[in-house]
Amino acid sequence: MLESAVYFGQLQHRRLMPKPHGFKYAMAMVLLELDELDNLFSQLKYCDNVKASALRFMQNKYLRAYEGDSLKQRFTDAAKDKLSLTGQERVFVLTQLRHLGVAFNPVSFYFIIKPDNTIAMLAEVTNTPWHQTHCYFLDSPITKGNYRSFRFEKKLHVSPFLEMDYNYHLKTAIHPDRLMVHMENWRSDEKHFTASLALTKAPWEQASINKILLRYPFSPWKVIVGIYWQALKIYLKGNPFYSHP
Repeated sequence: MLESAVYFGQLQHRRLMPKPHGFKYAMAMVLLELDELDNLFSQLKYCDNVKASALRFMQNKYLRAYEGDSLKQRFTDAAKDKLSLTGQERVFVLTQLRHLGVAFNPVSFYFIIKPDNTIAMLAEVTNTPWHQTHCYFLDSPITKGNYRSFRFEKKLHVSPFLEMDYNYHLKTAIHPDRLMVHMENWRSDEKHFTASLALTKAPWEQASINKILLRYPFSPWKVIVGIYWQALKIYLKGNPFYSHP
C-alpha cells in the first residue's frame, strides 16, 4: 500500500471568509518508513539521516516531547495510550527534509498501516513564531473507497487569522502513484478554510534526490517567508486578527 518514496506536488490554501484569500506553491516531500531509516540513506549522495549533508532527515527533531532514542521509539511512546496498536504496524512519516541546514515543517503526517491494512494517522503540527507543537492522534476513520476521513477539534493556535473554536475535517487518499491530504476548518455548518496537498510519487533513488536539490534548493526559506508574506496580504485585505491565546 505504501513504501518509502519522494513526492512532488502542490500545496494549496483557500480562506473562504470573511475576506477570501488563496495561494498555492510547488513543493517536494518524502515519505519514510521508520523501520527503514538507516537503509534508506546508506546509498544516497547529498542526503543523509546522520551526518551533515545538503539534504538531511534529522529524526531527533520529530516528536521531541516523547521518550526514545529513535523516531520509531518516540512514536511508540507517543501512540501507546492514544491509538489502538499491536506493535506489528508499519509507520511512515510524510515530511520535508532539511535543506542546507534549515527546515520548518508546519505539519508532518504519520501514516500507520495496521496488519489488517486499516489506517490510523498522527498529525504533528508546529506553529510559528512560537514553535509550539501539538500531536493529533487519529484512529477509526470513515472509509469510502481510497478515502479515509477523520474529524477532530482544533487544539493548537496556528494562524492569527483563525480562532480556536474550529473542528478539523481531514481526508486522505492513497493511490499507487499519488497521495492526497485535504484539511478543512469548520464552525457549526460553515466551512471557513481549506488546505490541500496533492502529491505525485517518485522512486526513492538518487535521481529523485537530485531533483529536489535542483528544483527546490531553498524550499524551507520559501515556506517560512511565505507564511509571513501571505499573513501580510490576509491582514491588508481586512481579515480580523486574533492574538495568541
